[in-house]
Amino acid sequence: MGALLLFAFPQSVFQRVVPFFILLAAVLMLVHRGETTQREQHSSFVIFLSWAAIFFTGIYSGYFGAASGVIMLALFNIITDEPYKIYNAEKNVAMTGANLTSLVVYFTQTKIVWSWIFPMAIGSIIGGYVGPMIVRHLPDRLVKIVVAIAAIILAGTLAYQAYF
Repeated sequence: MGALLLFAFPQSVFQRVVPFFILLAAVLMLVHRGETTQREQHSSFVIFLSWAAIFFTGIYSGYFGAASGVIMLALFNIITDEPYKIYNAEKNVAMTGANLTSLVVYFTQTKIVWSWIFPMAIGSIIGGYVGPMIVRHLPDRLVKIVVAIAAIILAGTLAYQAYF
């Protein structure tokens, strides 16, 4: 649905909305839940909100893939007790599925410039292999802070380009 929305709205909508989603994700990434000794039981309403947020992030992923990964990490940071290393891997699997689905839509709706796709795919494969090896050796909180800072810088850059 997100990939179809990308074709339905003018480019200016995309440029103006994306910085806010990235900034929201950065702020959510910095939310610290504290340590718990046992897994908390969530109410049905919280579970529903969590599933809805993940669903809408999947839609947004088709619209703008890069920020959706940070948004998904931020959601997992809030709704799960798992360590960052675990939910980062889960995010990678979910985003791969979402991106492949979007690729099918893009393939049928527009001309794909394969000379741009191949370097990006190679970089993604290398990053997908090397990234988890690095993350396993770093403290979760440090990785979250670095991701949030990078997201804030990206949001600021995109906002500047969209509004100034």
